Amino acid sequence: PTFAFGLEGAHLVTCEAGGGNSTYPGAMLLNVRPVTGQWYENSVTWNNYPAPWLGNPGTAIHNPNTIPCVSIDVYDIVSDWYVGFPLNWGFLIESESAAYCRYYARETNSEAYLIITYSY
Repeated sequence: PTFAFGLEGAHLVTCEAGGGNSTYPGAMLLNVRPVTGQWYENSVTWNNYPAPWLGNPGTAIHNPNTIPCVSIDVYDIVSDWYVGFPLNWGFLIESESAAYCRYYARETNSEAYLIITYSY
């Protein structure tokens, strides 16, 4: 899409919460997808979270045992949110390869954050 303000980039930055204690011994592929419905942080669980959008995910290779934080390119997702489809209900981070890896959330001192770069 074309933006009046010139969207140049969008990255989601998150850090592994276990201080390198992932059960996966090496690098893993992370997918970031927008979720498709409303959810509430005090009641969402793995059994009731909204389904992820099946379009192209933001992806990154991350080895939490050597580098605790990762920056994931989510330009396409943010571009879609800007034009209104799908709606912005947040992100779902999923790993295709890790048996277990926790990422920091809002209730920690190392919250995940979104960096959007633009020009106008």
